[in-house]
Amino acid sequence: MKTALVLMAALLLLGCGTSGSESASSASVAESSDESKEGDKKYTVRGRFRAATGNGQAAKIHHEDVPGWMDAMSMDFRLQEPSQLQGLQAGDAVEFELVVEPQGLFYITQLKKLPAGTQLSID
Repeated sequence: MKTALVLMAALLLLGCGTSGSESASSASVAESSDESKEGDKKYTVRGRFRAATGNGQAAKIHHEDVPGWMDAMSMDFRLQEPSQLQGLQAGDAVEFELVVEPQGLFYITQLKKLPAGTQLSID
């Protein structure tokens, strides 16, 4: 009985020990593909690129409202492909595909620069 309790406790710790940690979030991005997994939600979002963050693995973007998920704000987004930051400068208008997984992890799968002069609702 004592062995079973110890085993259950160990499994519980393994199952939630990395939840919310940066390494768990990074692993999720690395393992994700362009194909959506069951339960994932995808949003097309526009905003203004502010800066590369997270050692070039993320982007700070002031984004427009994401209907049904969040209001407009500035925040950091992990990138599935950090190379998508190439050529972006602070203030550039961007459009991106945001994937939100059922457990709450979110990341950008596609990021593209919009033409100069593009007006956003946050301007």
